[in-house]
Parts: sequence; C-alpha cells; structure tokens
Amino acid sequence: MGNPIGCKHGISTVPALQQNRSMTRRRRLGERSGLLLVAVLLADLTGCAPGPDGSPSRPSVILISVDTLRPDHLEIHGYEKNTAPALARFAESALLFERCYSHAPSTRLSISSLLTGYLPHETRTFFNESLPAEVDTLAEVLQRDGYSTLAVVSNYVLMPSRGWNQGFDLYDDTMNSRELNREAPERIASATTDRAIELLSSHSKQPMFLWIHYQDPHGPYLPPSALREQFRDPTRRARDLPLNQTLSGLAGIPLHQRLGGERDFHYYVASYDGEIRFFDLHFERLLDALDEHGLLDSALIVFTADHGEALGERGHYFAHVGYLHGNLTNVPMILKLGDQLRGRRTDACQHLDVVPTILGVLGIEADARLRGRDLREIDDGTKEIYAATTSPIDGDGAKFSMIRGGFKLIFNSQTEVHQLFDLVEDPGEEKDLASDPRHQSRRLSLAQALLRVFTDDRLKLDTESEPGPRSESELRRLRALGYVE
Repeated sequence: MGNPIGCKHGISTVPALQQNRSMTRRRRLGERSGLLLVAVLLADLTGCAPGPDGSPSRPSVILISVDTLRPDHLEIHGYEKNTAPALARFAESALLFERCYSHAPSTRLSISSLLTGYLPHETRTFFNESLPAEVDTLAEVLQRDGYSTLAVVSNYVLMPSRGWNQGFDLYDDTMNSRELNREAPERIASATTDRAIELLSSHSKQPMFLWIHYQDPHGPYLPPSALREQFRDPTRRARDLPLNQTLSGLAGIPLHQRLGGERDFHYYVASYDGEIRFFDLHFERLLDALDEHGLLDSALIVFTADHGEALGERGHYFAHVGYLHGNLTNVPMILKLGDQLRGRRTDACQHLDVVPTILGVLGIEADARLRGRDLREIDDGTKEIYAATTSPIDGDGAKFSMIRGGFKLIFNSQTEVHQLFDLVEDPGEEKDLASDPRHQSRRLSLAQALLRVFTDDRLKLDTESEPGPRSESELRRLRALGYVE
C-alpha cells in the first residue's frame, strides 16, 4: 500500500469510488419518474414527503456527526485543498452556518449535548458519568412520536452500556477495526456507510430517525496512501516534531498519534486531510443511498462534527481534549430540508440548537428548559455559547468558555486565569485582551455569565447516572483514550 506502517483503510475501492460517484448520481436522477418528481416538488413545498395515500407524512430525520472534523479543513469554509467535494455538493442545496460551536472538545460531552439539548454538566457527562436514564434523548422523544429510531456509531466511547442507546430501537456499535497504537475498537467510514445503507434499505418506507457517527478523521491518521499523497506538497521542507511519550500533544506528537517513526508535521496534516477525503468518498455513497430511497430531498438532514483537532496551534499537536480554543470547538453545521433551507448564514449557532430545530420542523413541542433555538430563526446577537472541558492528559485543570457579542472568555479553574478574545478582529484567538483595561467590564460580564450558566442546572438530577462499575478492559481503553485518569 505504500505505507510502511500499514493502513487501516482498504485502498482497492478508492479509484472506483472516485470515478463512479457522480456518474451514478446523474443516472439515478435521470431515471426518476414524473411521479417521483412531483413527489419531490410536493415535499419541497410542504416539508414532508407524501404518504402512501397522497397525504403529507412527517419527514424522516438523518443526523450525521463526524468525529474530529475541523471546518477550516473543508473547502466550503475556505480551505484551499479539495478535501470534501461530496460534502461541498451537498452544501450547495442546503443551509450552511459559517459559525457553529460544540460544547466540548471531546466526543462524550459534545454528543451528550447534541442528543439531548442540555449542557454537559446538566447531563453529568462532564463529571465522567454515563448519560442518565432520566434525561430524554432526541431518540426517546421521536420514538414516542412513532419514529423508528436507529443508530450506527463508530467511536468506542459511545458504547451502549454508558447510556448512549437510550431511545434507539436499533443501536449498532459493531466495531471490527482497532486503532493503530491503542487497543480501542473503532469502525472506519467504509463499514459505517455499509451498515447505514443497509438500515436505509430496510427502514426507508416509514418515518425514521437515523443517527450516523463517523469515526474518521479521528487519529491516528491512516488514510489510503494515495489519499495522503494527494494532499502532500513534495516541495515543502520537513518540519520535524518531538515524539512525545504520553497522550499529550503539547510541543510534540502524542504517543497514540505516532505513524511509525514519522516526525514531519506536514506529513501528519496531509494524513489528516486524507482521512477527511476518505470519509467524503463514503459520504457520497451515503448521499447516493439517500437519493435512491427518496430521502435526500424529503428528509431533514443535519450534518455536523463533535469537535475539531489541534494542528499545531499554540504548540498543541494532533489532539483535542483539554482546551477550548476555536480550532477544537468550531464545527461544521449544514441543514437540508428539500429546498426550504438554502444558502449561508453568519449568525452563530451551537449544538444545543439541534434538538429544538428538529422538533420544530416536526411540529413536536420542545421542553421549555432547553436553551437552544430553532435554527430556522435568525439569532438576534444575544446568544450565549458555553463550552467546558477537563484535562486528564495534561493535568491542566477544568476549563470553561463563554461566547457572547463577538467576544470569547476562557477560564481555567485550576490556575484561575482568564483569557479574552475578540472573535471578529481576531478569529484565531491569538491576542489575549484579558488584561486590557478597556475590556475589563466585558471580561467581568462574561465571567458572570459563565458562572450563571454553570450553576443553572436545568435538569437537577437526584439519582446517580452510573449504570454500574466499569470493567477492567473498559477502564484500560478509556484511560488509553484519555477520558479517565
């Protein structure tokens, strides 16, 4: 395969995928009957696909989350490299948010908010607990409303024993692959898409909620070698980094991210981009399947990521847990509902908005305690966006952030240090304004907002969410992933 350390992705299907995807799409579109075209037009006008008797029925909901995907490494967000052409084509007929935020740079915490509409400290995942049975997940709400609820997940931390399967009729966490440097199981994009397509084939004739969580491009970055080479610049001088002896990405390459003895920073970034491209090839297969079953133009489709990845910013390499800068908390957000949602929006959105948006489209009353909003409405500029993380790898304490009015405050609870950034003038968060006397009132106001949100526990759970003790093998894997001490 041209890769001395092996490859977690089979390369044999890549050329065929690259050559045949757009041809397949055009052929299927050309084969649509006049009746189906009328159905699609009706779906565009009503937001619902017609039922068997011609009456509107509720749209299916497809939630697609991708692990560790930075928006600024996608051409739809201005990246100069063609990492995700299928995603770009999908976005052309959908609504893209230029500014969307996760509530944590870790899968467990981020997904807890995405699936429930509550913050990580409210769902107790921030305290390293499982997702509580007392919390209504989106799957449970839709299940009660008659939806078939299905999930295909590919990250080990989303194991059903920790509560992530709540409300799902079928929760597929089959993971037959292993990370290169850790014992953690995973499932790569080809297998994830295969299973998702199987479920579409068997459940597409009734309203369904399908959640698909892709593991790629989470490290170690092992795309097919042809895809890595596609994003390498042979004229670029190597920039060698130290090989760290721990999971920390501070000042060097984390232990779990090592690709043999390779130390070149640019090799790793090209590998990361190659992983995005590998995901995108299989995302196009998923789009073809959605199109084949009439769901691409009738379902409500939500596309996002759980968090980003550090690619050298502030001396932090190829890791994500423990910090709250934008390279880790900025995520893509794309919504599609026929032709009803189109274009680009610059107002801020967050993962807390996903549940209210889906329920709003379906006409289901949302819990009044939810902080999020229906994304069909434009934000008036008063939105407060909160995030939190702990740092078991670097031992740097818990951190919290608040974004409001174009400014971002980050607070380290261990060092009691504040950082303040003007996101309009300084989107890369490089100039700390916390000690600037001109911004003291703003810093204080954001700190008060941060405290208010953290102490405002809208769930007020009285019972322990932990379903039982973790096994030794589970603890080993979680420690290897950096989620527990």
